[in-house]
Amino acid sequence: MSTPSAIELWKRFHWAFFVNTQGLLMALSRFERFVETEDFEGARREMAAAATLMRASGASMQLAGSFTRQEYKDQVRPSMMPPELEVAGFSGLMSWDHASLIELWRRLSPIFASLPDVLKHEYEDFVAAYGTLADSHSAVCSRFVAKGEGSIRYEGDEAIESLSRFRKGREAMIAPQGRVSGCPAHGAPATHRDEADDDIES
Repeated sequence: MSTPSAIELWKRFHWAFFVNTQGLLMALSRFERFVETEDFEGARREMAAAATLMRASGASMQLAGSFTRQEYKDQVRPSMMPPELEVAGFSGLMSWDHASLIELWRRLSPIFASLPDVLKHEYEDFVAAYGTLADSHSAVCSRFVAKGEGSIRYEGDEAIESLSRFRKGREAMIAPQGRVSGCPAHGAPATHRDEADDDIES
């Protein structure tokens, strides 16, 4: 069996990431319904599933970038830019799944702010799992994008700093008012730009 090329790894594990995102949408939608009907056992089960899927998404990101920086510059990055694509500024902004997830997180934010103690353990693990995902995203970006360089979509902004802003915006949604010990929601709510651009697109 031949070794997958950088492009193949990038595409295959992004597909895995999208599958995990779809599973996350399903789990959190069921979580929302169970909380509303006060079925807390069901809510605990779905929140635990969401945390597992979040960590799986982080692993997918890491595996998507399991090749060299030179291969990224020569093969992968050009595949996400004209003339390979008809439009410039390729980004996770174009992912329906991801945009739907951010919309769901925003809707769940008031629920996260007032969860009963019976869900505390699963909720804290869910927030920690998001931290793992965000760390994975930053690690892959750092592997391929030099300090000071921008992403494909936001060439004028340093990519790593952009990811830090995105992380703060998402933490403000899933950990509102710094509700989780050790996982403060440090930062203003996500802007429209932050909401849709969390995929690996550097």
